[in-house]
Amino acid sequence: MNTPFTLSENMFFASVIDHLVDKDSNYMVGQPSVNVVGRGNVSFLQLYRDFIAAINIVHDQQDFKNYVIENLHLYVVKDKRVPDMLNSLRQHGRKTFLLTNSE
Repeated sequence: MNTPFTLSENMFFASVIDHLVDKDSNYMVGQPSVNVVGRGNVSFLQLYRDFIAAINIVHDQQDFKNYVIENLHLYVVKDKRVPDMLNSLRQHGRKTFLLTNSE
């Protein structure tokens, strides 16, 4: 994890590993691999590579992004107080900016 941007990916990966370890009744702490249904024993390194490849596919295909845009109401809660707050900041000489990694 080398940037805050990867924090969510790493938390998600940790949750996946936690789930797989819980499901593998033969797993012992310190093992370099875990039993994955349908794949057998898979190393944590290979799981990470597969995980990142899947994330890249989702980003490249843009299907997920399009779904989120079409269903923005499920992910963004509009707060009716925001316009008043921004106007108040402007009236008091404050400057604001929006920083995003989105298009």
